[in-house]
Amino acid sequence: WLKQFQGYDGTRPLTVGKSIDAISGATVSVFSITDDIQEKTRLLKKIVSK
Repeated sequence: WLKQFQGYDGTRPLTVGKSIDAISGATVSVFSITDDIQEKTRLLKKIVSK
């Protein structure tokens, strides 16, 4: 499941059920991880660009 995020560069939105597969019985975790990956990728891009 985590391989879906490899190569993610923050330029496209991650949407559970569309660009990211959901996991049965782990809906909250899937949304939390997806949101966190988007946020951390954007933060890292800001830090690296300074």
